[in-house]
Parts: sequence; C-alpha cells; structure tokens
Amino acid sequence: MLYQILNFLTFIDLSKMVALTIVLFILGIILVVIEMITPGVGVPGVLGVLSLIGGIILASQQVPPLVLVLIIALVLLFIAAMLYIIYKSAIEGGRVSKLLMLNTKIGN
Repeated sequence: MLYQILNFLTFIDLSKMVALTIVLFILGIILVVIEMITPGVGVPGVLGVLSLIGGIILASQQVPPLVLVLIIALVLLFIAAMLYIIYKSAIEGGRVSKLLMLNTKIGN
C-alpha cells in the first residue's frame, strides 16, 4: 500500500504548483497572525509554520537558489517580527501580558 502511494507521488510534478505555493505562504502568514492574536492555543501557529515550510519546499522546486534564500530570509524575518511584537506586548502591559499575568494579590 505504502509502495503504491510513493509510486504515485513520484509522478507529481512539483515544479508546476505555483498557485499551491502561493496559497501555502498566504495561509501560513494568516495562521501565524491568528496565533499571535489568540496566544496559547498553539494549533494555528503550528499549522502556519508547517504551511510556510511546505511553501518553501514547493518553492525550492520552482525558483533559483538565490531567490529561495531570499524567500527563506523573508519568512524568518516575518516570524521574528511576530515574536518581537508578542514580546513587546507581554512586557509593556499589552493584551498578551493581561492573558499571562495574574493581577490578584494574596492577603493585604
């Protein structure tokens, strides 16, 4: 069974899947932003990163290596920017800090 699936997958030409590559990048960005807005769930963030990785893998079959390095750098820059925004929100009393910090005091 597994042999038949792998044999079928060898006939798929990944170099012609430009639309799927673009959809994976857009879906990945949207899911990472959703994870940033609703922290703590984890599923959108993981699926977003997996979509971005899938988009990079498909793009590797379609673009020259220099463009691929640029795409990878932009994806890493996007993820770093999202992490920075979450960090700043947690430090400066933003929405993330209100979700993560306990504001009640014990005793007097």
